[in-house]
Amino acid sequence: MLLSNAIKSKKSKAQAKTQVKAQPQFVTGNEDDFYARFEDVDEIVSQQGAAWPSKAELDKALKQRRLWTMIEGDDGSLYYVPGSHFVNRIGYWKSKKPYPQGFDAEYRLDSADE
Repeated sequence: MLLSNAIKSKKSKAQAKTQVKAQPQFVTGNEDDFYARFEDVDEIVSQQGAAWPSKAELDKALKQRRLWTMIEGDDGSLYYVPGSHFVNRIGYWKSKKPYPQGFDAEYRLDSADE
C-alpha cells in the first residue's frame, strides 16, 4: 500500500510539472476600450532632446508595465501595443494604469481613420 501511494505521489508531481500554463488571451479593442481600461497616456519624449527617449526612460515605464508603442499596421491604421516594439514604430506612450503581467493586446486608434 505504501508503494502504491509513493507511485501515485510521483505521478501527480510529474503531471503537475508537465501541465502547461494557460496562455494569456490576446486582447483587441479600439481607442475607447483603451481609455476605459488604462485612462490616459502621455507621450514619452526624450529629456535630452534626442529623437527617441533614452533606454533608462523606456526601461522605467516598461518595468511599471505602463509602456506602450504606437505602431502603424499594414493597413495604415495606428495601434497601441504594450511594451517596446521597433517595427513600424511611431513613438512611445506611458499609460496612467499598468497592464497585467504577460498582457498582449492591440488597440486600434479610431482617429487614424480621419
